Amino acid sequence: MKVLVYTCGGDGLAIAWRLKKAGHEVDCCLTEKTKAGRGLVNLVKNPEPKKYDLVVCNGRDFCEFAERVAAPTVGPSAAATRLEVDRAYGMRMMEAHGIQTPEWQLFHKLDAAKKFATDYGKPLVLKPNGKKAASMLTIVADRDDNEDLLSLLDLAVRHNPDLEREGFLLQQKIVGIEMSAGSFFNGVTWTQPVMVNFEHKKLAPQPWPGPATGEMGSAAFWAYSPKLFREVTEKMTPHLREIGYRGDFDVNTIITPKGPYALEMTPRIGFPAVCLQMSNYKGDFGDFLWHVAKGKAAPFHPVAKWAVGVLLTCPPFPYEEMIEDDDAFIDIPIYGEFTKDIYPLDVDVQKDAYYSSGSGWVAVACGGGDTLSAAKEEAYKRLRTIKVTNGLARSDIGDRVEKERDTLEKGGWM
Repeated sequence: MKVLVYTCGGDGLAIAWRLKKAGHEVDCCLTEKTKAGRGLVNLVKNPEPKKYDLVVCNGRDFCEFAERVAAPTVGPSAAATRLEVDRAYGMRMMEAHGIQTPEWQLFHKLDAAKKFATDYGKPLVLKPNGKKAASMLTIVADRDDNEDLLSLLDLAVRHNPDLEREGFLLQQKIVGIEMSAGSFFNGVTWTQPVMVNFEHKKLAPQPWPGPATGEMGSAAFWAYSPKLFREVTEKMTPHLREIGYRGDFDVNTIITPKGPYALEMTPRIGFPAVCLQMSNYKGDFGDFLWHVAKGKAAPFHPVAKWAVGVLLTCPPFPYEEMIEDDDAFIDIPIYGEFTKDIYPLDVDVQKDAYYSSGSGWVAVACGGGDTLSAAKEEAYKRLRTIKVTNGLARSDIGDRVEKERDTLEKGGWM
């Protein structure tokens, strides 16, 4: 096929690279000015979507492009994107479809948010609104008076005026086990089996986890209509049919004795979930995406029951969103080879050598197995084959799942 991947970089480049390796003729259009992808994939500007057999849009702000293309497309429309970026709307939509959510309130003014947080009497979580909300602006309180959250909120508003303009949610902090369930939706029905995913969003493990990075790695397993999918994600089916959504969709939750509380929806290809999906798919992943885009039956054929993916980074990560001069961090050499199980992210190629392109997002190494421990061992074995100066990766991806397994199994969540 002739495929266009429309992306800002990162996992979009990984998708383009993987489909190219599978033998497809792939063009990649980057929405941001960057060196990433040069020499890695064929980069184009102002593409004509009509000439492509498949268009893959993997960003939450690409809905306008996805809607105007005259080609089979996997990616978020404006209606799908709104579920994620307009947090209040997304929470109301989940509640309207019978999904349990934490208590929450939307704010546009700092003073009103401060009063609410001070009076609430229990820890809250701040989640920013908008298409370009920085992951680091997600703040989780530990104190009942929320003083720790409020001190950072002052600083965040001062340096990010969009926080008040776009708005932000203050959401009840739910204590439990974080997990998500999702699959590809083809406009009518879901791909089976479903991916149940355990994300690791903090820079480091407890007790000093550091900032929220978006994602440091994931552990996942595949099952047919698992309990979490039935009780949460699948309930959004009528709305997804109504808006004609075609693409990956999951709901992130906290599991408690009172059942799952839904935190947010991701109506787009997820990171690093897509690397696990590509690595653990038995067959041509491009053909799979084409079937989703065309509204055809598209069973997911996993190689192994479990998969683990680990993110490898280098400076300026995790503070790349705060760095104005990315040129200070370009051309950091990367040693090793990328394979179908080790995916390049913001990487460029010069004279057959790999270099980091400024963001610090280097690679995702994936492993699979019949057990979580086997998948983890394989992922870290592959990770050790890629070297970069001041490389950073978590060493515990999947460990919390093992610790929580008994509780999850008793509740039927595994």
